[in-house]
Amino acid sequence: MEKEVIESELVDLRLNGGPFAFKNLSAGQVTAGIRARAGEKAYLIDQAGTSLCGPACFMYWVASDMPRVYAKYIQDLFRTGKGRIGDLTVEPSTSCKNFDPQVDSGDLEVPHPTDWIALASLRDSSNLFRAYDEVDDEVAGITMPRTLQSWFKRAGYRDSVNTTIKKNRRGDVYSHQRLEDLKEASRLVQSGYRVNLLIDGKMLNGNQGSSWLPNHWVALLAPVDFRKTFGGSSLDAQIYTWGRKRRFTTSVDVFLGNFWGLVAAR
Repeated sequence: MEKEVIESELVDLRLNGGPFAFKNLSAGQVTAGIRARAGEKAYLIDQAGTSLCGPACFMYWVASDMPRVYAKYIQDLFRTGKGRIGDLTVEPSTSCKNFDPQVDSGDLEVPHPTDWIALASLRDSSNLFRAYDEVDDEVAGITMPRTLQSWFKRAGYRDSVNTTIKKNRRGDVYSHQRLEDLKEASRLVQSGYRVNLLIDGKMLNGNQGSSWLPNHWVALLAPVDFRKTFGGSSLDAQIYTWGRKRRFTTSVDVFLGNFWGLVAAR
């Protein structure tokens, strides 16, 4: 029923007449992208070759939980250059709106126009000094845990949790997380929280070493399945990342060596 309501309310942007705020993106592609992603197929949201994993995780949950809000957010951004999700106002810079996938992609894979509008606008609007207008800009695309947490709060999620910061005598520090922290992630999922894990993304591609710094956000979709093996303990995790849901298996030690905490909200 929700999908039918979205379809009836969704404006075919091609018929809007323009001019559009994102003048180099296709109205037809944006309309089709919203229809495909709003609701149960929110996992199609894909950062592609960008560093927009934080906005991708956030938008995955918004498109899943509030598909009508997600759809209107992108329509308003495309038409007027300004969108809202609850109390979160997004107004990207001119350079972000002028992004041209045919010219500005460099050597990296470019996000779908719908995803560029949703993700790059959110990231760019949250930056104080540096515009996000290039797919290979890793500095402007970084999402810190407190920023992600604030997006959830302003979007209307009630309770939020951030375990990425540990206290010590020298103040706040980032550090690898313990097994208890990973088990807490599972408990939060069971309690209805939208859980996002901060990790080193190279682990997902088979890297067995421990990381010095985190570089990737993934959404945890189900409680972690822990298993005893002859060599120790392993785990299966169901996650959303890079435009799909996937099941990830590794040893507990490897995961903890690449796990830097979580941000969750409900």
